[in-house]
Formats: sequence, C-alpha cells, structure tokens
Amino acid sequence: MAAAIRENIDNVKNEEEEDNESERVKLTEEMMMAEYKESLTVLILSMTLTDEDMILMSNVLKKLDDLAIIRLDSTRLDDVGMQYMADGLRNNTTLVDINFSNTELGCESVRVLAELLGNKTALTTLDLSENNIGDDGVQHLTLTDLYLTTNKFGDKGAQHLCDLLRNTTVYIFFK
Repeated sequence: MAAAIRENIDNVKNEEEEDNESERVKLTEEMMMAEYKESLTVLILSMTLTDEDMILMSNVLKKLDDLAIIRLDSTRLDDVGMQYMADGLRNNTTLVDINFSNTELGCESVRVLAELLGNKTALTTLDLSENNIGDDGVQHLTLTDLYLTTNKFGDKGAQHLCDLLRNTTVYIFFK
C-alpha cells in the first residue's frame, strides 16, 4: 500500500513538473515571439517566474520599445527578479500602466521599482496591492494612481504616505 501511495505521489509530482515545464516552454515561446516582433504593447503573465525566466524576460523587454502595459499580477517576483525586470525596462519611455499586485514584493523590490520609475513620466497607474512593501517601501512611491490594498505598514509608512500626498494629486484605493 505504501508503495502505491508513493507511486501516486510521484505521478502527481511528475504531472506538476510537466505542467510547470509546459508553462516555461509557453513563456519561452511567447518571449521569443515578442523578441522577433519587437512590437508588443501589452504583457500579461500570471505564473511563477524563475531567475532564468527573468533573465530571458529582461533581454526581451530591452527590445520592446512600444510596451505600454505590464500585468504580472499573481506572478511571484523576488528581489533578484525585480532587478532583472528593472534592467529590461530601464530605457522604456512608453509604460503607462503596471500591475504587480499579489507578487510578494518587499521593500527592496519597491525601492528598485521606484528607482526605475523615477524617470517614467508617462506612467499613470501602478498597482502594488496585496504585497509586503512595509513601512520603508512606502517612502519610495510617487504616482497619480496608487493601489495599496492588503499591505501591512504602520505609522511610519503612513507618515511616508502623507509626505507623498503633500505635493502630489493621487487617487488612493484601500480595502
């Protein structure tokens, strides 16, 4: 009986690995197609991305001059992944909408993102809801639309947010 259970577990693991590998192949194909076309304006993904995926994405993003919208909600991004993302988007001047909701971003990722966005004057919307940006992450933010639902920050973070609002017109969405 134990052997049968182990075999079932192994089969489930193999199926999950095949599904993940299928997603990776699809991602790679989509990125290669985008790299070939060099005219993608909207990028929508919702999956776990490895550092290798982010290296590939970074290289493709560098070539997408017309990319205006990035929606990576529910895509797991760590600090290293955000570095690759920022590197890929460094010279993009057409971004107007970024959705990184529920991506488990922390303070360091938000700092990298804020540094990247400092010269992105076309950007109007950034959705960082359902992340872990914390008190220190809040101080790095400046935009016209800012989504911060389901984030945890205390008095210090609220003070940073107040400092941001003093000199900016912002629409803030809380739940």
